[in-house]
Amino acid sequence: MRQSRQRGRWAQYGDVLTGEYAGLEEEASRISSYEPIVIPGLLQTPEYARLHMQSASAPRVDSEIDRTVEARVQRQEEVLQGSAPELWMIIDENALRRMVVDQEVMRGQIDHLITVSEDLTNAITVQVLPVATSFHSGLVGPFVILEYADEDIAPFVFLETDTDGLYLEREEEVSRYRRLFEQAQSVALGPQDSVQLMHGLTT
Repeated sequence: MRQSRQRGRWAQYGDVLTGEYAGLEEEASRISSYEPIVIPGLLQTPEYARLHMQSASAPRVDSEIDRTVEARVQRQEEVLQGSAPELWMIIDENALRRMVVDQEVMRGQIDHLITVSEDLTNAITVQVLPVATSFHSGLVGPFVILEYADEDIAPFVFLETDTDGLYLEREEEVSRYRRLFEQAQSVALGPQDSVQLMHGLTT
């Protein structure tokens, strides 16, 4: 069952992490994400993550932000090192242009995306959905699909909320979001063109 896959190590971040998502993310063999508003958490730089949390609608004290950034960095280390899953991230161009309050932080974030996109030793693919794109499947909002090599663990869709998130597990729900993701892939820029666009945003 989903619940049995949660890793106990995340209990130390129980003050800033809710639910079981971090453990489930760590076990996945493939993570497919569409994000129209912010950079996906697994690809955020610490500076970007901090700035985003400081600007969020629900204010947080500095100590809570420090803990949340620490937990995010730990998640990245656990998920992206070793037997890392295949990551396929579709990011709306608006998310790359949104945070204009600190150009240095945003430039560092985009440079990080370029670096991981061009690194042939990883299994990370980034596609940018340009603002010129008309109506598309991503308009349903952000979502993540987690899939597992172990056939006994069913894939599911995660929809994040302020408190935790929604877990969609029914086969028809997962199939629908797979179709939505494939449609977004088809209208987004290819990986190389996405890198070229990101280079243009940092010059």
